[in-house]
Amino acid sequence: MRRLTLFLVLCLLALPVWGQYNPHKRTVAVTIASGASLSGVAAIGDSSVIGVLMPAAWTAASLTFQVSVDGTNYYNLYDDAGSEVTAQASTSRCVLLEPKQFIGFRYLKIRSGTAASAVNQGGDRIITLVVRIL
Repeated sequence: MRRLTLFLVLCLLALPVWGQYNPHKRTVAVTIASGASLSGVAAIGDSSVIGVLMPAAWTAASLTFQVSVDGTNYYNLYDDAGSEVTAQASTSRCVLLEPKQFIGFRYLKIRSGTAASAVNQGGDRIITLVVRIL
């Protein structure tokens, strides 16, 4: 069984990487400063967020979001049921998000914790957004 698994992995590695270059996807990095809970601005333009790449160090907290259409006025992001849009975060992982929740917003901030209970990070945290160009 191990040999079969190893063989399949090696075969997959020999194939071209699907995401090696995709003109419809890009990444945008934001930083949550040490002692803060809200990131700087991510200008995502005509894109929608499809995932978040988490750093190797992270003070335990979920992720929530603030969005803006003009880059000046930011609003906490809630779904149509009235719940704050939340992603479960942890170190060194990719967190998939529902792209439709971010369509139409040109600017985004990431919060550590929720609007009601923000969690300050214990160091500078660089978070990478994976966005799909619409």
